[in-house]
Amino acid sequence: MTLNSTFGIGVSGLLAQSTKIGSISDNIANVNTVGYKGFTTDFLALVQNASTQVSDYYYGARSTVRQNNTQQGEISGSDRATDVAINGNGFFIVTPNTVAGSDLMYTRAGTFSPDKDGNLRNSAGFYLQGWPLDSTGALPAALQGGNHGIDTAISSLQLVNVATTDSTSVPTGNITVKANLDADQTLYNPTGQIAFTANPTAGDTVTINGVTWTFVAAGATGTQVNIGTNLDFTLRNLVDSLNVSTNPAITPGTYSNYNGHTLKVVYDSMNGNAATFTLASSSVNGTPTQLLIYDPAVSASNMTSGAIQSHFNRSVDIVDNNGLKHSVNMNFLKTAVNTWAVELSAIPATDVTIAGGQIASGTLTFNGEGSLASISPSLSAPITFPWTSTGTTPANATTPTTNNTVTFNWGTAGQIFGTPGATVIGRTDGMRQLAANYIVDSLNQDGHAAGTLQKVEISDDGIVKAYYNNGVSQSIYVIPLAKFNNPDGLQNISGTAYLNSDDAGIINYFSSGQSGVGVILSSSLENSNVELASQLTDIIIAQRAYQSNTKTVSTADDMLKTVTDMLR
Repeated sequence: MTLNSTFGIGVSGLLAQSTKIGSISDNIANVNTVGYKGFTTDFLALVQNASTQVSDYYYGARSTVRQNNTQQGEISGSDRATDVAINGNGFFIVTPNTVAGSDLMYTRAGTFSPDKDGNLRNSAGFYLQGWPLDSTGALPAALQGGNHGIDTAISSLQLVNVATTDSTSVPTGNITVKANLDADQTLYNPTGQIAFTANPTAGDTVTINGVTWTFVAAGATGTQVNIGTNLDFTLRNLVDSLNVSTNPAITPGTYSNYNGHTLKVVYDSMNGNAATFTLASSSVNGTPTQLLIYDPAVSASNMTSGAIQSHFNRSVDIVDNNGLKHSVNMNFLKTAVNTWAVELSAIPATDVTIAGGQIASGTLTFNGEGSLASISPSLSAPITFPWTSTGTTPANATTPTTNNTVTFNWGTAGQIFGTPGATVIGRTDGMRQLAANYIVDSLNQDGHAAGTLQKVEISDDGIVKAYYNNGVSQSIYVIPLAKFNNPDGLQNISGTAYLNSDDAGIINYFSSGQSGVGVILSSSLENSNVELASQLTDIIIAQRAYQSNTKTVSTADDMLKTVTDMLR
């Protein structure tokens, strides 16, 4: 080793330490840069000749700088819904501009926000790329099933643009009902009455189901009734006689004196035929009202008209093709054990072209333990709603209104659990009949009116969602993450972004949390992975090393000067 080589050794040390100081300075300068990945400087010993002779060695040092792309930075919360961070492996896929076919780049800096055109761009100016989703939230067909290559994954990328047009209206096509009907509800029984305005006089009569009862002053026998001191007492006498009557045509009825002026009969629907039961009066003071027998097809005897009060009802909105809402009432009436009549009717009745407004009727039956047993075909098949406005174009609309065809999902109907040979078991996943209060768990329909975009968010699973003022949300993109065999081998460029390189190895794109890539965290940012305290310590050490190498050079210079002086 010569004296001149000592200069080279010292200079190589100075250069190596300068590189280290430079990388530390860069790390410190970016300690608060989102997504920044720090650098580490390594040193290599230089050898001139590889032999066993010590004199052949040329000592010195060389520095190399490597990236710490695999080291996770601390994640902090953000109040912006489009800020995202990656917890784990992977990179966001970005482009330097909005031109199709631009070079793909990769970054961990998730400070994305819409630009003037609605494109998501981070603070370094790189544009986010994603896979578009259709109206049902499904990926492009080429990406479905997960059996695709990197070329397909890349060609399916699109610029993530959230300046979507207002959501268009979607007509209701399905309604799902999940509710409980009270098993303890008493059955509907037809009621009739004879209302009196004055106490009957001797000779007045009432005819009940063909049997005539005559009012007498005293000494009533058979089908006679004593007149009391007032109407109340007279009706008490009549009720007592009727309730002990042995006439088979009368025994199905339960009679009562209502408020002292009305004879009321409640017909037990479990006994006899209410349709043949009649009330009549020859008294000028008695006005009969016949038993109201339930018949969904007769307006005067159904729930739609209001003639019979339902035991339970709920309304649901149906949205037509122009986004206008139509209210429909669902009426329920318990007509027999485990049997409920159902009527669907428009509110108001004039909203449909059907007289009276009733759109459909049928029955639901239940098994003894409360599960759904059967559904009338008239209720399970698609039901057409013939709107009165069909064929007309509403204000601010461009197309005429059309009828809705809606399928109601009442739940799974079948036999009771444990029935031998049963092919379908009834469930309580929709309508059920339990001994509990009436309650609607959910009543969902799939239509909605047009809406205006209100906000955009990126969810924790990397889904870009648009929210509209009509309450509808739409998934519009999924953000894939790029995975490399050697992330530290990526080519660093300005803006905390990287280009792919041969040193990075094989690249693949995956959705958040899949196949070894990290999880996307919404409203979060990944901070620089630089640890400031260690950097400050390292720069002091590098400074000392640099000063020591200057001493090597100055010492060699002094030695060379001494040799030179010997020749004078």
